[in-house]
Amino acid sequence: MFENPDYLRKRLSPRPGEPGYMHRADLLLALKTESTNEKLSILDYGAGISPYRSLFPNSDYRRADIADFGALDYLIADSGIVPEQSKVFDIVLSTQVLGHVEDPNVYLSECFRLLRPAGKLLLSTHGLYEDNDCPRDFRRWTANGL
Repeated sequence: MFENPDYLRKRLSPRPGEPGYMHRADLLLALKTESTNEKLSILDYGAGISPYRSLFPNSDYRRADIADFGALDYLIADSGIVPEQSKVFDIVLSTQVLGHVEDPNVYLSECFRLLRPAGKLLLSTHGLYEDNDCPRDFRRWTANGL
């Protein structure tokens, strides 16, 4: 999946008519409202290849995932715990990850543990979407479920 040369382009320049265009375009639009040149501390939690890193060019941008897709800062333990101190990040970015975690309570607890006071969690997840086994696919979320 991440090896596909079009993967990054589809997230940063989605084209009308492509499968997944609507949710990718909406997600990009929402993330661009949070884009900043500020020197923030950001955790891309469930990073994959970090397609949205360029939206935060001056940040201390760190990456965490369950598999090393290259240059990870944190390999997430089987327990779901990120090996980092509490209250470190200004932003925790989690795009399209929550449906792939075994225990959403642990995942979300980690998000909040890692955020500084007044920090932001930027989270998106699948609602209606095809089976997406990358690397695992456990659930779909509704507005009420979230």
